[in-house]
Amino acid sequence: MAWLLAPQLFTSRHVHVHVECSGVARGRTVVDRWERSGAPPNARLLETLDADGFFALLGELFSTLP
Repeated sequence: MAWLLAPQLFTSRHVHVHVECSGVARGRTVVDRWERSGAPPNARLLETLDADGFFALLGELFSTLP
């Protein structure tokens, strides 16, 4: 939710993600962080967060609650 409200608090990049459907890794979500598969990106990976900005946003949102 924070990314939707304040995407500037995050760094991100596009990566390819898939779910293994067979073998011992069945059900595992695999993120190709180093672009080794050659598959086109299909997801956005959030990598870092401005923690001070996040907690300021959280405090601001909580202050508006009744």
